[in-house]
Amino acid sequence: MLAAGVAMGLTITAVMQLGMSGLTRTLAGTGAGAIHTMQQICMAASIALSFAVYGQTLETRSELGAASAMMWLQIGSTGTAALLALGLLGQHAIHRGKAKA
Repeated sequence: MLAAGVAMGLTITAVMQLGMSGLTRTLAGTGAGAIHTMQQICMAASIALSFAVYGQTLETRSELGAASAMMWLQIGSTGTAALLALGLLGQHAIHRGKAKA
């Protein structure tokens, strides 16, 4: 759970920086609001999906098995989001380097 929390913290920061970096000053407030709204929606959907998996798995496994399935779902989705954010940041850095050259 600690690793998932650290990965989420790093991912959210990277995605916010990436999302805001291309906006003009006149759109900065709108962009920040959109990012914050999507963050809240995704967190609510993540909690709902995690407990849906837990509930479904609980029908065929023990409590520990259901909790394990929910944990692996969270680790997998957080790891995927972290890799996606790193890839996007890498592409952004490459494009920024080409623009300066």
